[in-house]
Amino acid sequence: MKKIVRLTENDLTRIVKKVIREQGGEGNYIGDDDDYYGSFDDSHKVHRNNHKGDTNFDDYDEDSFDTWDDYQKSPYANDKLNNWEFNSKGKRRGFQNRENEPEEGRYWFDQYKEKSGGQPFKVRKKRR
Repeated sequence: MKKIVRLTENDLTRIVKKVIREQGGEGNYIGDDDDYYGSFDDSHKVHRNNHKGDTNFDDYDEDSFDTWDDYQKSPYANDKLNNWEFNSKGKRRGFQNRENEPEEGRYWFDQYKEKSGGQPFKVRKKRR
């Protein structure tokens, strides 16, 4: 006997995201509900929504990026909800010319790195 199951768009989206994570694609995917912070030094932790945060990172995984190009290859650079100044692919406000946005992102990445004494940029994502 066949059974008909009705799915909403939200149900389907949630199922697809779950399948991607279960098939090992979680490292390459950032979901809307993922929680992560970035910093060049541990004294200035910034949440993906660009608010400063103070949290214990015991239950977070860490990725480290030495260069702008390394960061751009990461899933964090493609996160549409990421509002960091150097996230060129997000919905960042304040860029004067959208065509120059990637170079402005590189500029801000390099400025923050220099200010921190050349430390790599660390992103800490909460474990599921």
